[in-house]
Amino acid sequence: MEKKTIAWASSKPNRQLHLGPSVRGTLEIVDSPIHDGSKALHDSPFDKLPDELVQVILEVAFPSPEVTDYRSAYAVTLSCRRLHRLVTPLIYHRIDYQLPFSKLTNKLMRMSQSSQLNCRELHIECSDMYGTMSDEDWVTTTAFLTKFSKTRSLIIHGGFTRHGTELWPLICKLLASMPSLQHLTLNRQYWGLLLPSVKKYIQSLSLKSLKIHGVSKSRERPRGLYGPTSFSDLELSDYEENAEATRALIRWPRKLTRFHFESSYNNHHYMDLTMFGLWLSVHKEVLQEISIGYLSSGSKGKMIDLSQFTALKSLTLSRYLFSDDLKYYIEDAALVLAPNLETFTWSFSVYDQHCESWDAIGEAEESWLQQFARIAASTRPSLKRIHIIFDPDYWGYRIEDGYPWDRLDRVKDSCRQLNIELTYTKPALTKKEWLDHVTEIQMTSELRIGEQRGGNEEGIQPNEPEKTLEGRDIRDYFAAIRGTQLRDV
Repeated sequence: MEKKTIAWASSKPNRQLHLGPSVRGTLEIVDSPIHDGSKALHDSPFDKLPDELVQVILEVAFPSPEVTDYRSAYAVTLSCRRLHRLVTPLIYHRIDYQLPFSKLTNKLMRMSQSSQLNCRELHIECSDMYGTMSDEDWVTTTAFLTKFSKTRSLIIHGGFTRHGTELWPLICKLLASMPSLQHLTLNRQYWGLLLPSVKKYIQSLSLKSLKIHGVSKSRERPRGLYGPTSFSDLELSDYEENAEATRALIRWPRKLTRFHFESSYNNHHYMDLTMFGLWLSVHKEVLQEISIGYLSSGSKGKMIDLSQFTALKSLTLSRYLFSDDLKYYIEDAALVLAPNLETFTWSFSVYDQHCESWDAIGEAEESWLQQFARIAASTRPSLKRIHIIFDPDYWGYRIEDGYPWDRLDRVKDSCRQLNIELTYTKPALTKKEWLDHVTEIQMTSELRIGEQRGGNEEGIQPNEPEKTLEGRDIRDYFAAIRGTQLRDV
């Protein structure tokens, strides 16, 4: 007798009971279909989005290290494997490392190597005020920081005075271990950041930009500071070196496409725009952007000649580099209007804890801008935009000076007819706010004058200042004391 095999037709379950929310906001048993794992990636609209688009969304949600909520970012990494893979690099995009060691530093030392490779901005803060580090501490620090091999931007703040002997070799090793490094920023806390040390240790073939804040005066001559070096973007601020060292620094790179020199309010060495024009002329065929703040006293009116800078597209100059009366607008325009200049920025900014004056833009400035725009329209049709940097405090104005942005609006209307756009920074006060303040000041002044007149008409004399013994013969003082003592007795 043959055995019969009975095959049970078993099918995968297509329903599942689980706890879920109800319409009343409470938990209850929910009957829902089971998703096939092979189709899970295609069931959710989010899963259909490519990684590139999701990355853009995440960059909007976590735009920069300064505003990113790391707790929220970490919570997102726990939601699914895909978001964990995409968000984790954003969490470790910027790493702040402190020297000498702190509690934060000790936590960072436990970071995995995969997390180190996600770092793109490495900030090292080395205090010149306190703390000491042993040789073993520097060895440990070097071994840890050289593993951030994918870093693209390195910022060093402080340490050049107290720890310069150990810090500079560390920087040299970091540059050698970061083949993708493009941007280097050196900020001093006290002193000790010197150009000869920069030349000696900054040797990176991949470096594109070098920013130095706080260059102290060196006793060494700047010989040997010439190229070749790879960076093409140079930015200097709080700069104390002399003209010879500055010339050597500008001519150090093979080619310079962007040059920024902030106002040198603390530099006692003489430099003017004409000198900068000569130094920068070696890069005249490649230099695309120049920005120079105000320079030494006595350098006003000595203009830079940019007539041969054929690649220059953007130029920013301080108002205080020009003569006080601004009478030489024809000569100024002929020199600063490069053949292919597109944007000219006129800056009224001042530094060292000061701000612009409300009367800085007066009749002379308005007239100079009008004439400059007319000359540019007739000789340099490439110029499309004039930008004014003017940002005074909302107080400190005088009514008789008027509203300075009225002048800029008149220039703006004239420029529009010349196919040139004039823009300026946001006013400290709107015209309505300024008028309200002016009205309030006038009413207060009239009320005060009226009170004074009324008091004089009624014969009321203003209060006389209280008579005191201050500044009189000292014997009067002792006499007064004796009289008081006698009355007390």
